[in-house]
Amino acid sequence: MVEKPFGILGEYDHSHLELPEEVLRTVMMKHQRFFPISGLNGQIAPFFAAISNNSVKNVHVVRNGYQQVLNGRLQDAKYFWEADRKFKLLEHADRLSGINFHRKLGTIADKVARIRSSTISVSRVLGISKEAWKQLEEVLPIYQADLRTEMVAEHPDLEGTMGKEYALSEGLEPEIAQILEEGRLPKASMNRLPGNNVGALLSVMDRLDTITGFFSIGSGPTGSTDPYGLRRAAVAVVRILNRQGWKIPARDLISISAGTLRPL
Repeated sequence: MVEKPFGILGEYDHSHLELPEEVLRTVMMKHQRFFPISGLNGQIAPFFAAISNNSVKNVHVVRNGYQQVLNGRLQDAKYFWEADRKFKLLEHADRLSGINFHRKLGTIADKVARIRSSTISVSRVLGISKEAWKQLEEVLPIYQADLRTEMVAEHPDLEGTMGKEYALSEGLEPEIAQILEEGRLPKASMNRLPGNNVGALLSVMDRLDTITGFFSIGSGPTGSTDPYGLRRAAVAVVRILNRQGWKIPARDLISISAGTLRPL
């Protein structure tokens, strides 16, 4: 993006370190194209590296500009963080009906209800442990609740991650918080996969709901066109199934997912 890169070290307000690390990294990397900097302890530090397109006489002017813009962005993120935590995840989940998934497939609340139903059905077939059942019962009511938060509305890349952070903030068990994040993985074709069985199950049934849903309304991929990312979703399902090694045919998983669809 630059012809003559020139690095500039900047600093942002230390108070922003109260934000979750992934929020800081997302704002810096995705929105400003800055490099976050970590300290010797491995934790993120209140500094960043920016790349200018040329060497300038007065670096302080450019640095101050970068710092002002970044502090503004982080101040907005801090506002979202504080505003979202005024409500519990269950309260955010109650408002998922206000987000449309697709006019023929209903709202996000409808989608989550389908995922809940199919996940319970598959769990019975797999014969998951009592501990996994307990985790599933805690996670299902708040799965994808963070989609209704201000932070995720502004930074969609943080979906799942913010579910984890808000869960930890309100005192839920770390295992539950982790499942909320892993149930949205992988976020890209070759990104990391869920490590928890419950998170993997939610991720698979979420993607199968998307695949079966769009095929059911005649919106499958055609040639090089795949507007709903169904091929990417299918690759994620295959990767997770290969890793988990569940004793259930993919055909049965697809059938269970398709069985939750209802015409609107």
